[in-house]
Amino acid sequence: RIGAFREAFPETPWIFVYRDPVQVMMSHLKEKGRGKAVCLRSMKMPDRDLKDLVRSRGGSMKSLTNEEFCAAHLATLCEAAIENSKLSPKLGRMVNYEGLLNNLVDDIIPHHFLKTDKLDSSAKQRIEEVSQRYSKGRGNAKEWEEDSQLKEDKAWPEIHVAAAKYLQPVFEKLKTR
Repeated sequence: RIGAFREAFPETPWIFVYRDPVQVMMSHLKEKGRGKAVCLRSMKMPDRDLKDLVRSRGGSMKSLTNEEFCAAHLATLCEAAIENSKLSPKLGRMVNYEGLLNNLVDDIIPHHFLKTDKLDSSAKQRIEEVSQRYSKGRGNAKEWEEDSQLKEDKAWPEIHVAAAKYLQPVFEKLKTR
């Protein structure tokens, strides 16, 4: 859907934040066997790009596990971000989750969004304050906690296999953009 946003706001800079494949999948799947993850919503009617990706990796839609479907779905989102960034190279930017706060303060907000040399200290302070809140808290003022290692530790083998098969290749592409 990035294309729709680009069409609606053709002069607006945008970013796509990407993260380590296993960590992203754990954010979606959380517990083995749980089928309510957002990445699984289109299982009954998958998009053509997802079907094409699965076929290109030697898979079959009928035999995909939840982990494989989730990884393939997330990979198609990443591919769409890359394609849209090619269509708007000065506006779209791929941003790694690792080191995000410093990157936002030192580079992305001042240079990509504001087109200035640097942020003043009060702007930096506001960004740092906001970054301490958990973004998915839905109104809760829960404090954000680093969870990358926890996600890695909790990931089960099928997550690692699916991430390597479908998501890792596009993650590597994102890192070079």
